[in-house]
Amino acid sequence: MKRLLYLFIILLLTSTGVTTAQQSNPTKLDSLLQLAAAKPNDSLAIIHLHKQFFVYVYREPQIAKALADTTINRTAQPPHDYLHAQSLMRKGIYYDVISKTDSALQLYNQVLKIASINKDTVSLAGAYNNIGLVKWNRTELEAAMQDFIQSSTLFKQLGNTYGLASAQNNIGLILYDLGRYDEALEYHKRSLKSRIQRQDSYGIGASYSNIATAFSKLNQPDSVRYYTYKAIDAKLKSGDKRGLAIAYQNLAIDYRRKNVLDSALHYSIKANEMYKASGFKRLSSNNLQVLAELYFLDKQYKKGLTTINESIALQDSADYKNTAEAYKIKARIEAGLKDYRASARSYAQVLQARDSFDYERRSDQAQDYFEKYKTAEKEQEITLQRAVIAENQLKIQKQNQMLYLSIAALFILGLIGFVIYRQQQLKNHQLKKEKELELALAKIETQNKLQTQRLRISRDLHDNIGSQLTYIISTIDNLAYALKNTQPIIQDKLSGLGTFTRSTIAELRDTIWAMNLNDISLDKINERIHAVVVNFNSLEEHEPVITTQLVNDANVTFTSEMGMHVFRIIQEALNNAVKYAHTAIEIHSVIEQDQLIFTIKDHGPGFQVEAVSSGNGISNMKHRASKIGATFTIDTLVETGTVITLRIPLHIALDQTA
Repeated sequence: MKRLLYLFIILLLTSTGVTTAQQSNPTKLDSLLQLAAAKPNDSLAIIHLHKQFFVYVYREPQIAKALADTTINRTAQPPHDYLHAQSLMRKGIYYDVISKTDSALQLYNQVLKIASINKDTVSLAGAYNNIGLVKWNRTELEAAMQDFIQSSTLFKQLGNTYGLASAQNNIGLILYDLGRYDEALEYHKRSLKSRIQRQDSYGIGASYSNIATAFSKLNQPDSVRYYTYKAIDAKLKSGDKRGLAIAYQNLAIDYRRKNVLDSALHYSIKANEMYKASGFKRLSSNNLQVLAELYFLDKQYKKGLTTINESIALQDSADYKNTAEAYKIKARIEAGLKDYRASARSYAQVLQARDSFDYERRSDQAQDYFEKYKTAEKEQEITLQRAVIAENQLKIQKQNQMLYLSIAALFILGLIGFVIYRQQQLKNHQLKKEKELELALAKIETQNKLQTQRLRISRDLHDNIGSQLTYIISTIDNLAYALKNTQPIIQDKLSGLGTFTRSTIAELRDTIWAMNLNDISLDKINERIHAVVVNFNSLEEHEPVITTQLVNDANVTFTSEMGMHVFRIIQEALNNAVKYAHTAIEIHSVIEQDQLIFTIKDHGPGFQVEAVSSGNGISNMKHRASKIGATFTIDTLVETGTVITLRIPLHIALDQTA
């Protein structure tokens, strides 16, 4: 019977087109099928092949595909609905590993349908977890968080610690993307503890890598190195080529952070060779971004440009966040090559990718889902605590009853007094915990109401005032066309009115952008400055070229009001330089002696500061600088040029966001 089963599986493989894997390693595949055929029945044989799938999916994907195809065909008919769903799940994992995410999603959704009909909670939980991973890789954070939470809840109900560890690890990935690094570390450590208990060699290595990544954001380099090398050791032992390449990539990032570029390049190139050899396109694309940035830092600009173009070619068209990051690196490399026009076009691509994908909204929604999940977890913990307290109280009461029968009445009265005192302590403790929870929930509700009001105001500004201004522009354009043969002074007035109204719309959009953020990072201010520069540099009649060299520091963050003042000062300075200088303009920013310093320099005719200091432009810039505690200076000489300097003390920026 076992021999017939083995022959049937071999015949089935031949008929389903799994010849690629057999040609690549027929002896190994035959051996796996023989071991499966040795099992007492079909179900045990399929379960054995399911386990072997995970042994090979990350190091020899084609063998894993052959195993999945075999089990899919073996379970196509009842009564193997559960095993069929699990087989489809494995085929989806194979597609996800080789970056065919649309095919993976199609199979996962098929699993959801089968599992829902059969009330198969295990397959439902697994499918939600895997769908979440695909969406996370596409930066659909809110959808991914929702799927991971659904998966975690189902696994917890089942008491399935293996699946729960995977779901919690994935929630940690989302928290990392949301910048909540301490909480991400907590979830990764939870997952690691469970995986160590279950001796899950693949999962242990993945957790080590994720913990190292979280520590890198928490500025703990010793912990980063420790867990990175733990991850490499675990992946070498398990033979997980994909995980090993990820660990090498993380090691390259660590060396880049320490500015040891030779070692960083070595490990990034090594990771890329492994990704290419195994066909992991998505991961290869991400690593190529790291490698391109390393070439940029090493001033190997041509290699960097070739590498980043290769990364862009491998990008998933739905992954707008990584697309924006890739073009951002490309723009920096092109600036290094002094191809400023190309750099401006790349920055325009960054903005286009960002506009195509509402990352802030998705992040906020993911945050909201997680907060609700945490609140539900706390409520569940409180319920369990209450049950334990009630159970303890019952035990105390029973113990007291036994004591009442064995000791004197006076001693019994003393015990009753002690019991009452103890119960009051427990009650007070319980009331305190409930009050703390009520206060926490009230605080969350207040924050949600404030955010809702802010979004409503920004929508009203955009929908009502924005549409009215657009109508005004349309009317002015119609008047200009109708009066095109009238006096030039009328045409000039209409043109000036149109330009002013368009400028007002642009400023309104900037204001709405700032209103929708609780805080504004230096990186976001730099992006807005680049957008202004792109606009000026794209004008055909605009001869002067604006060049930028802006510093980025993730630790520098402003309130939305302060960030808006900084951007407006730079914007006004650029407008004045373009309007009056008619020469090349340079924008620089550096961090020196605990100060963020912006300089806008031109080589124009200059002017006498005393003669124009009362103008609205300079007065506005000085007024904005004084409001944020910054220093604003103008150095200019007639026929020499002008340098505007804005100095912002870093402790002010940090205090504003504390």
